[in-house]
Amino acid sequence: MLQPVIQIINNEQVKNILLVTEFTLYILSQNEETQKISIISSHPLITLKSGSRPTETTIVLNFSKETLTFLCDKNDFILETIEIDLRWLLIPRELPHLKTKLGPDSPSKDKYLNLVDRYRARMFWRGRPASKAEIEVLRKYSSNKPKELRISFITDNGLSLSSILLSIEIEVGIDTLIIDNVLDQSKWEIVSQFLSKNSTIQTIIFQADIGDDTFQSLISSVLANKRLYIKNIILISITITTSMLQSLSMYLSGKTLDSISIIKCRFVKDFAEFIETISEHGRNITKVKLQSINLQNRNLFIGSFTQVTQFYLKRCGIEISSFIQTLSLFSRTHIEYVDLSYNNAMETISDRCILPFSISTIVAENVDWKNNNLFNMLKIATQAPSKISLHVGDAELTENDWNELFSNLSQLNPSRLVCLNWRNNPIQQPFADFIERMPSLAFLSIAGCPNIQQTNLIDVICQHPLIQLLDIHGTNQMKLGPTSGQILLKLKNAKALRRFDISNNYLGSPLLSNVLKIFGTIKNLRCILLDKNDQKDISSYEDIINFLNSRKEVVIQYPSNDIKTLMDLNLLTESKLNKTRSFFKKSSSMGNRCPYASDWERMIEGNYVENEVVEEFIEDPTSSDSENGNPSEEASSQPDTDTEPPPSAHSSYANRWSMDFIELPHNNNDEIMKILSDRYNIDYLCQTLNYA
Repeated sequence: MLQPVIQIINNEQVKNILLVTEFTLYILSQNEETQKISIISSHPLITLKSGSRPTETTIVLNFSKETLTFLCDKNDFILETIEIDLRWLLIPRELPHLKTKLGPDSPSKDKYLNLVDRYRARMFWRGRPASKAEIEVLRKYSSNKPKELRISFITDNGLSLSSILLSIEIEVGIDTLIIDNVLDQSKWEIVSQFLSKNSTIQTIIFQADIGDDTFQSLISSVLANKRLYIKNIILISITITTSMLQSLSMYLSGKTLDSISIIKCRFVKDFAEFIETISEHGRNITKVKLQSINLQNRNLFIGSFTQVTQFYLKRCGIEISSFIQTLSLFSRTHIEYVDLSYNNAMETISDRCILPFSISTIVAENVDWKNNNLFNMLKIATQAPSKISLHVGDAELTENDWNELFSNLSQLNPSRLVCLNWRNNPIQQPFADFIERMPSLAFLSIAGCPNIQQTNLIDVICQHPLIQLLDIHGTNQMKLGPTSGQILLKLKNAKALRRFDISNNYLGSPLLSNVLKIFGTIKNLRCILLDKNDQKDISSYEDIINFLNSRKEVVIQYPSNDIKTLMDLNLLTESKLNKTRSFFKKSSSMGNRCPYASDWERMIEGNYVENEVVEEFIEDPTSSDSENGNPSEEASSQPDTDTEPPPSAHSSYANRWSMDFIELPHNNNDEIMKILSDRYNIDYLCQTLNYA
């Protein structure tokens, strides 16, 4: 049972309750005679998101009849207190006259529109659909514009969906349509009409078994719309029938599709029917994601996709040895990227396999490697005909297997490796020697790797002529502490280093000060990620400001947790924060993502300021992969991230905002209270109210 945040508001005649749920602020009152709680008002509450974590609303500090004051994160990394005029937070019926009511000098207008512009807004429109005038306000004053429209029906009663969809048809550039729950089948005709007129949607996500007829109707509507071109179709946890595949074939015959994603779905017939449909008609598909689907080692299907460049095959019951063997048979394939994470490597991988020339990235993380297969995978990668990126973090090996692997590394010639992700794997001296013999290596992740100090790996990195991106962010397995200072101080000699991630570690103030001084001598340095380093000394903040003042070309990830700690300790004032916030910019961060060579090469070239994240498919937002690489089994409803990045990268996902239109009964207090009771502990509200 979710527990909402509440605040009791006392006035002379009645006690009101301020109920802050995930998306909405309700004002409830209790009849003293019947003890019945009624809703007297509701407000669409601006909520904040950090990365792909669950929504957090930083809570109300003060509430009165006309104003609401709450603490929020500005730009995801600066704390700010904002006071909102509730008359405009309500989005009143007379909004068409907004220009008249809110003059050019109105502070309420500036603050409200500022929120709309800066934050991801999720809004409930209760009692009536959004008007075109309201949407016009969002369109005009929001630089980002809403990107997602979620259609959920939680009641059979209520508003007309038609007027909602028509009001946002032209004015707002919706690019993602999420269909996640349907109780009223008749409303799909309205959605079909919307799709037949819209020209901006690029991605449709189905998260509900809507039925064959409905699916066919939606596909037909898209086909009939000559201005609408869907690039991505994502099916999550639904039953895929023969009829649906026929509808999909009909679409692929009439229009092109860039990518298709099948996550935790069930097939009424054999999986081969899906392969036949996509391979025969999806000639323009370049990305295929299959996740949590048992392929039963039927690897030859990859030869059916003639134009696919990216395969995502997590948790598909694949035996990696047979997959690599099959992949080596297709010398003329276009495949560039393969993700085999969370699969098996039980059978011996033949080290005679030659990868196709097109392969540039292999991801095989969280794999239980048997029979010396990790070494065999490294050997295959080092023998690749073209330069390659290899991601084998969180590998599962016994201690004896690790020792055997390190003893054999000297046999390899790693000249082809340009990117190596070794996250959360052990390190021994032979590994450092292995890195030293990589003339083309430009990106290295040793985040969470123990025993770094027992090798000369840092010296090797410093002397390496090409390593420009170094990742040592802290994970659950290992974090750098004050005693690890020598690791960082040695990096003063890393002349090629341009981007350095030491976020989520335990760096004390003296060490951080010394590190910044050292980094000031690295001329090529352009980006440092320092977030979440447990700073409790104001001198650390001042050191960062001084560093940025002297090296204006360098971007530092804003230490949001540390700033909050300093403010909680009253060591940093809001006025000082306001004076220095312009020094900080957001940085690009790949986090745990597995980039193409072009992605991290672009980062090397210096494009750090804007949010340059590798576009990926869906993964569970409750995943713990930020540290331990073990994502949840459930699929996400958010279509903009893969696995969650480490804490250093959270701000890279914060610019998208969406609008949820969920129907609530019109003027029906009992129905609304029932919905709230299903989601929240209303009994707790009553008890609190009685004790107030």
